[in-house]
Amino acid sequence: MRATALSIPAHLGYVSLAASVVRSAAQLMNLSDAVTNRAELSVVEALDNVIEHACGNDPSRAVSLVIGALPGAMQVVIRDDGPAFDMVAAGKAAARTDTALRAATLPDSGFGLALINETTDIARYERTGGWNELRLVFFAS
Repeated sequence: MRATALSIPAHLGYVSLAASVVRSAAQLMNLSDAVTNRAELSVVEALDNVIEHACGNDPSRAVSLVIGALPGAMQVVIRDDGPAFDMVAAGKAAARTDTALRAATLPDSGFGLALINETTDIARYERTGGWNELRLVFFAS
């Protein structure tokens, strides 16, 4: 499969479109339902965070995705031109979140990074030339 590129306005209303493209690409790569579901969940969470925090839910800005096949895996690269993401601070916040709490007492936010890390096989962030780039990899098995 050749890489599939998608650019969406930085508005939460477009996340479901991107999720559909990720799901379709995973199915074309014959990934299992479990891997497909993990990929879709992870990409939705990442896009929600990018659109809300990096782009301010501003539809005049764009977020891009490139979905491609690697040997035995699917890769999704998400790019935006928002401010740099502080992985250290976000990781500390995620580590402070006690997932054993009852659902009624859970905070409304703070689970994004933990969820992405839990649902991907590899998640890498880097800032390059004014762009944030989040690379998510999902192994076929």
